[in-house]
Amino acid sequence: MNPIAPDIAPEAAEFWEATKERRLVIQHCPSCGHQWYPRAICTGCGEQPGWAEISGRGTLHSFTVVARGPDGRRGEIPPEGGWAPAAGREGGWPISSEDWLQPPYVIALVELEEGPRMLTRLVGGDPVCDAPVTVDWHPLDDGRHLPVFRIGD
Repeated sequence: MNPIAPDIAPEAAEFWEATKERRLVIQHCPSCGHQWYPRAICTGCGEQPGWAEISGRGTLHSFTVVARGPDGRRGEIPPEGGWAPAAGREGGWPISSEDWLQPPYVIALVELEEGPRMLTRLVGGDPVCDAPVTVDWHPLDDGRHLPVFRIGD
């Protein structure tokens, strides 16, 4: 099952358009430098924000392992160091359309290299706080991509 493609709020249209090209962008105020998630005006000074492409690198700030999926399915959490590679992909956590919500899976809070934090899905490797992470992309049915993060540089 593929994740449901999120609706596009007008303030987030440029973010989602960039994901079609697998580019990660955040809003950035040209007046005061404040960075955040899509809003119509800067929360720091009230000016109209612009968009800046960012590196896609960060640090795993926090995470949780979801052992029960939204449909009630349960999964077994592997022992420490036991994240088995998903078929056809390097690393551990599965990311194919068929097993997107198959537990267990990791929801993570990533601190981006540029400063803001992003709530996301973590794929591949053992989740450990302060580990380096990089953006990866999960395709959506409408041509957009969902940014997820992978352990490693």
